[in-house]
Amino acid sequence: MTPMYGYEDCILQDEKKSNVFVYWDGYSVARCTFQDDATKKMYVDNFIVRSPMRGNGFGRQMIRKIRSAFPNAHIVIETFESSRPFWVKMQSEGFINEIAN
Repeated sequence: MTPMYGYEDCILQDEKKSNVFVYWDGYSVARCTFQDDATKKMYVDNFIVRSPMRGNGFGRQMIRKIRSAFPNAHIVIETFESSRPFWVKMQSEGFINEIAN
């Protein structure tokens, strides 16, 4: 699975693993790993927004761009309790499909 056209500036395919994509916009980073093409499950981890930028919408912007780049993916997140409210909100807004833990 490859990202939709128009996201080359922030979503790059890993050079060694064809099922891994990295999001980087200068403020935030995430790794997106497809389990396989049949399930279209994409696990997003290492989702990080730099500390001084937190609370300014960069996390929402990042997951919105990931969802837009991979509209048919079943996006799965594993989270810590401290960020669970953010992910519950992102799930209710349709940006992710599943919180795995």
